Amino acid sequence: MREKWARKRRALRRFSIERTSGHTVVEVLVASALVLIVFGGLVSIVFAVWRYSELLQLKSELQDQTLLVFSRVTRDLAETASKTVQTAPDGLLFASPRDENGKVAQDDDGRLKWQKFIAYYVEVVDGVPVLRRKEKLIHPLDRDSDPPSPGGDFNLAGLKAGPGSGHQVARNVSAFRSVRSGEFVGMELVIKRHYARQHRDYQILTQFGFTVRN
Repeated sequence: MREKWARKRRALRRFSIERTSGHTVVEVLVASALVLIVFGGLVSIVFAVWRYSELLQLKSELQDQTLLVFSRVTRDLAETASKTVQTAPDGLLFASPRDENGKVAQDDDGRLKWQKFIAYYVEVVDGVPVLRRKEKLIHPLDRDSDPPSPGGDFNLAGLKAGPGSGHQVARNVSAFRSVRSGEFVGMELVIKRHYARQHRDYQILTQFGFTVRN
């Protein structure tokens, strides 16, 4: 009799040990749900950080493009004269004393000799708006120290439509406008990029000015 009860106690003890060492279906489902919730939250955080980093890179590229345009245009304007400047809603035109080799030309008295006209304007290339810089040389017999006025073959529309494609300064430039007040030349630059992941456009609008000497 005692041996029979001893066997029953040992069997119950084994069942208790086995019962406490396992997990029910409900416990497994709850644990799985918690793991999925935590994993989903981590994925969302990683994706948000990655998207924010991508957006910062996009804005940084737009700012770099803006600084590039500002640097190039103002460097050219620093060498021109106010008489040669033509402003327009779609670009900018002015004369330069640098020859085809990039050297500043002067006459015997040390005065600048005007060599060419430079135009900045927006043109669409393969569906992307770009800012162009285009030059047109003045005829050697017409190059002198008197600043030339825009007109005839030397105007913004003529340079845009003339031969040659010019030099690409920056991409994604949707607008480049200029206006003049006396010796002051004001400019407005709009650089825009489409951010496909958020289905929206991001743009930087920059207004800057330069005082041109007489």
